[in-house]
Amino acid sequence: MHPLNISRPLSFAFVIMFCIIARGQEQKRTQREETPDEVVRITTELVQTNVMVFDNKGRFVDGLKPEQFELRVEDQLIPIAFFERVVAGSATEAAQFAALNQGGLPTAPAESPTGRVSTRGRAVIFFIDDLHLSLDSLSRTRTAISHFIEHEMSANDKAAIASASGQIGFLQQLTDNKAVLRAALARLKYLSYRVQDTEQPTMSEYMALKIEQRDRDAFGYYIERCLHDNPVYTPAKCVEVVKDRARGIIQQASAITANTLTSLENLVRSSGQLTGRKLVMLISDGFYLGALHLYGNVLDKLPQITDEARRHGVVIYTIDARGLISGQADATVNLVDGNGLLDRANLGEIPASQDALHALAGDTGGRALRNSNSITDWVTDTLKETSNYYLLAWRPNQTAQPANKFKRISVKVIGHPELTVRLPRGYLDSIQTSSTNAAVKGSERSSKPDITNKAAPPADADLRSALGATYPQQALSTLLSVTFLDTPQNGMVLTASTQIATQALNYGADGHEAAAVDLAGVILNADGKTAASFRTKLKVNPLPENQAHEEQAGIIYNYRAPLAPGLYQARVAARDERSGRTGSAMQWIEIPALKSQTLSLSSLLTGVQAVGETRKVSEKQEAATQAQFSVSRRFKRASRLGFLVFIYNAGRAASESGAVDLTTQAQVFDAQGRAVIEAPARPLATSGFDDVARIPYAGAIPLQTLSPNQYVLRITVTDRTRNTSVVQEVSFTVE
Repeated sequence: MHPLNISRPLSFAFVIMFCIIARGQEQKRTQREETPDEVVRITTELVQTNVMVFDNKGRFVDGLKPEQFELRVEDQLIPIAFFERVVAGSATEAAQFAALNQGGLPTAPAESPTGRVSTRGRAVIFFIDDLHLSLDSLSRTRTAISHFIEHEMSANDKAAIASASGQIGFLQQLTDNKAVLRAALARLKYLSYRVQDTEQPTMSEYMALKIEQRDRDAFGYYIERCLHDNPVYTPAKCVEVVKDRARGIIQQASAITANTLTSLENLVRSSGQLTGRKLVMLISDGFYLGALHLYGNVLDKLPQITDEARRHGVVIYTIDARGLISGQADATVNLVDGNGLLDRANLGEIPASQDALHALAGDTGGRALRNSNSITDWVTDTLKETSNYYLLAWRPNQTAQPANKFKRISVKVIGHPELTVRLPRGYLDSIQTSSTNAAVKGSERSSKPDITNKAAPPADADLRSALGATYPQQALSTLLSVTFLDTPQNGMVLTASTQIATQALNYGADGHEAAAVDLAGVILNADGKTAASFRTKLKVNPLPENQAHEEQAGIIYNYRAPLAPGLYQARVAARDERSGRTGSAMQWIEIPALKSQTLSLSSLLTGVQAVGETRKVSEKQEAATQAQFSVSRRFKRASRLGFLVFIYNAGRAASESGAVDLTTQAQVFDAQGRAVIEAPARPLATSGFDDVARIPYAGAIPLQTLSPNQYVLRITVTDRTRNTSVVQEVSFTVE
């Protein structure tokens, strides 16, 4: 730990200067996006898979070499073309997946031992099968996910909460914003799911399935009851009645199960826009697959999901949210069974409901977790278990195969039969080839600027597409930083600052013409409805010759909008008019309700600096100087991290002076949540401020002791008058 250099409280006039954001654009120095490692193009697409190896105590086996692995496809030995030990969430992982997805092999380490940020963060998606979830199971699910959000999620992680029914709506997005995840979790409501008709005696979905499969005990029970309750029916008539009842129940249930599998498939497919491995945790009470042939080709969903998961680096862990299952009959179903027919028919009900969970987990390289009431422990253990793996790739044999042939994959460690190897168990050959070709072509198009006079696609369509994309588009490097401040004139004002890399713009055939950038943005509320929007065109002149190859050139545009308290997402999209290359970015922000009079903080601004006039001026003149905070939040080790935050609703003493009594503390945490810079809490001097409703707190932190990586700056303000505290955080990168 080392002390911070915290400046004295700023005069209010001087602080207001920091909040006057430039309305136009300035040439700014910014960090260029990390360029992917060069790849060697090959003519045959690579099939890739991640492999986890565990000993008999469940510990990951490290240090294995490629020659120790034996890979077989359809029982045919296949040479391994690429092999790497990978840490989930690392920058190495992202670069390796990007290279392989483009049909190539990395030719150099994806990250250097020094000077490169080593942590990218994990991607964890909770897929809640709320179409097959009891009220008790939903409660356990909420508790487990809440624990992850508050205690397990690190600064660099991204998570999403999705549901089979879609009830989470617009909040069903991958994000690092815990407020969004809390709001998404709050939207999970119990859906009463019980498929049965109005006839008596009641018939469960599993009993209907057993009847469809001609189970003698199940069939015998319901035929006996039919004959007893309907004396005029013949045995043949009761057979038809029972069969029709079962078929109707199965059709209802199959439609709901098909919805679950389709939602999961779409989720896995959309995750392919993210590089690196993704962990999907499917939480359900289980469902049945035995009669899905009655509902189209739903059974085909399982190999399709397996293939999509393997190609997009997704491993699925399934959790039976019922916890410990007694196996006793459901107390809500009152059936008289003097002959014990139903007891015998029900013997396989629980295993049958878990078959799909076992198949989805096992076929994607994950595990099916069951028979425990502690879902929280499962989530924790799964995150640890999936943190390390081996990434393998190979070239499939080019032989004629039937369309959509599902090929089985097996991997073992030679000479070590005691080791457990988990991996995706197969892939669809034809889908893999067509998808990879499309990915390669799309990548090549986006990586080569078009400086010809070919007509580009309409700007409106490109911008709309980029704004609506599930994940940010990267053909044109675009960064976004969203903040809020309470202003005396307009109340809460949101500022969306967009930074576009000028080096990537097209300046004409000779490189000396002005570039034009179409820029659009939208502010959406938690329901996905538009709260504000903008559209503009920026003219960008070429940099001078001595800066033409500057790595850190960017243009910044700021949009401000007064907004009511609430949760918002800002989305921006930029398009280079000549090349047609587009980029987009999105960020969530929560604006507090200051009318509640609770202690609150503004956004935490970092890297604030004046732009424009730099000569020494008086304080009144200085208040009119424009300022800009860092959009990229990337800082050199030799620099100092300046920060600024405003304190709202500080309590006043009951005495005549009405003074406020505040302490502040600044801390810096690494990606593992360890404090690497920490100063003791100190009283904040507030004398001399006319407006104690908006108390500024500013300081500067030297960064030379921090290694290149990502960090979190946390500011804690304690109101000793009210005995309450509030925290504001922001992530930043040291280079």
